Amino acid sequence: MIDSVSQISSTNLIKQKVEQNQQAQPVETKVVQELPDSKAITGQDLVSANNISFKDLDNLFKEIKDKNGREFCDKAYDGLVKLMGLEGMAPEKITWEKNEGRDYIVGDYRFYNNSVVFYTDTFDKMDKATQLGIIAHELTHCKQLVNMLRTEGLSVDKIAYAHAVADMRAMLINNPAVMEKHKKAKAEGKEKEFIQKNTMLWAMKTAEEIKQAHAKTLQMPKHPLNSENGKKAQADWVAKYNYNGADMESYSKNPNEVEAMTFENMIKGAFQVFCKMEK
Repeated sequence: MIDSVSQISSTNLIKQKVEQNQQAQPVETKVVQELPDSKAITGQDLVSANNISFKDLDNLFKEIKDKNGREFCDKAYDGLVKLMGLEGMAPEKITWEKNEGRDYIVGDYRFYNNSVVFYTDTFDKMDKATQLGIIAHELTHCKQLVNMLRTEGLSVDKIAYAHAVADMRAMLINNPAVMEKHKKAKAEGKEKEFIQKNTMLWAMKTAEEIKQAHAKTLQMPKHPLNSENGKKAQADWVAKYNYNGADMESYSKNPNEVEAMTFENMIKGAFQVFCKMEK
């Protein structure tokens, strides 16, 4: 059984790290086509879709503009959680960790235990607008998962399987321990069995983690599968299934990341404009 997994998500991948994997060839996996009637919600659309008015953003900016350090981050985080409709579903607070020498890591949304993690060595060096944008980025990933969990027809097992497929695809590219086991299985003519068995084992483990970490969300009312939220949840599931997370092209073009980066830049830019106007 595979006992380790790369933390592949959001802003923890940047060019400096990804370039190390550019020569690696991903294992071929069947690609699921995007649903023809799906509608991606990004940037300003995300604001309107969640009934976030620019007046509400203005009020948040007024509340945090004179704050600094952890107080700024905590106030910004709480405010964005409320504005994005994630109260009771997003992590209660930010988790802070050290980079441990990995300068390429900034932040991560860990779906398996529902935590938003920022790495102090790099995060603390950023200006407030950038920090605010990154918080918005990671909460967007939280909202993507929450929406999937609240959609009829998208079971926890199905969501966990999409994550397991994506994680396996990434681990076969950049996880030395898994790569070595895969190499051995391939030499023995058991490559297909190795991938299928360990993907399913990982999916089962992930499903149990999601059920525990997102128990409150799973009790929330469900969105119909053919609603706008339901269509977006299906599109996000497809994007997760097709993701490998181990090269810059996959990262930058993945719809889930595009949405998060767009919202990140919008929030960052809006706060920068606000601060200039306040001077």
